[in-house]
Amino acid sequence: MIRDLEDELPDPEVSHFRVRDADVRHLFVQRLPGIGERYTDDKYCDPRIFKTQVEGLWEYLVDSGIVKVDESESKPKTQSQDIHFHAPVSGSVIQQGNYNAATVTYQNEVRQVLDEIKSVQNAAKLTADAKDELRAEVATVEAQVKSPRPKHTIIRESLASARHILEHTFGAGMVHYFPLLLKFLEHHQ
Repeated sequence: MIRDLEDELPDPEVSHFRVRDADVRHLFVQRLPGIGERYTDDKYCDPRIFKTQVEGLWEYLVDSGIVKVDESESKPKTQSQDIHFHAPVSGSVIQQGNYNAATVTYQNEVRQVLDEIKSVQNAAKLTADAKDELRAEVATVEAQVKSPRPKHTIIRESLASARHILEHTFGAGMVHYFPLLLKFLEHHQ
């Protein structure tokens, strides 16, 4: 889509709105004992990266006057707007909104992962030390989620630590018991 715009625009400055190849990857599906990890056949871009690039491109096109926005007919913010893509975007999740919408989505994902971990926090399989360590990691993440400025790096590292504790106990069962945790860590590397 960006390459098409570069061909059509008289003075294109849009190449930096491309999604980097490194941001388009196969998604983790499951880990199979003795076989290894399975990934999707198709590659996907993290929806937040895609959204950021599309919104930046849109702002550039409007600010540079390439796209005209009729202010008199502008829609209230509660209504949706149509964006038409003339390129393949299969598998992409497109959300138009603001930073608060992305923050709420992220916090909801984290809460779901915490619920998943808490459901086995008192499992008999976990040693006393593992239970204490897991509780500490969960408490750290909960404190960050409640913070007005949560540190995503701390959340990710605490959940990665929780994953290691659980992998030691559940082994290959991780895929069955903790799909949300694994998916979250795969998407938020």
